[in-house]
Amino acid sequence: MNEEQFFGIANYSLTVVAAYIKPINTTYIMITPGQTMDILFTANQNLSHYYMASSPFRDSVVTFPNSTATAIVQYEDAAQNFTGSIKGLANNEYPIDVPKNITLCPNSSCETNSGYRTAASLNNELNNIFDRDFPSVPPFFFNFTGDVSNVSAYTAQGTKARMIDYGEAVEIVYQGTILGSASSDPLHLHGFSFYLVGTGSGNFGNVTHPLTYNLVDPPEVNTINLPKNGWATIQVV
Repeated sequence: MNEEQFFGIANYSLTVVAAYIKPINTTYIMITPGQTMDILFTANQNLSHYYMASSPFRDSVVTFPNSTATAIVQYEDAAQNFTGSIKGLANNEYPIDVPKNITLCPNSSCETNSGYRTAASLNNELNNIFDRDFPSVPPFFFNFTGDVSNVSAYTAQGTKARMIDYGEAVEIVYQGTILGSASSDPLHLHGFSFYLVGTGSGNFGNVTHPLTYNLVDPPEVNTINLPKNGWATIQVV
């Protein structure tokens, strides 16, 4: 308890601010036991983890514990935070009409008998171009954002479409994976606007995550960002 401490954060400059002194711009500080300092730093580095370390200042021959204390500055997902901050106007001039009764979603049977139309196809006027059995849920479940060492990156071949009724309310959950080189990806629904009602990191949970949906003022957009190793839910009519 008698040794001054050097303190710094990797790749960061620090600004010491306190009453009655001029601000000090530095890459480290030295602070004594019982002393307090107010320090500012700008979170302007790449999204990653950065060590902060504190080690004792030694200017004596007396033996002392020469150890270094470390911690980590960890950024939250800035892209996901920005996406989550976008809200619809949701007023009388620009009302929000989020579907409350989802009739086509990952948890329903999705079976229809008439009034079909293609959900997505560039060849919907041609016969025998695509199959109409696009699955409602992934045919193979695994830990999408975890250990995929025993999971093949190759998918089954096929051209498939999902048939839905005209005017039907549809919910789609996009799930990112760690297969290959994981990254955030833009997703666009051509010719449609839709509501982004939820987004998050990790694997989507069909029990807990729908409880976090924004059904009050979600943004109505035609392109979203799927967060790296995360999920996003849209609703469209």
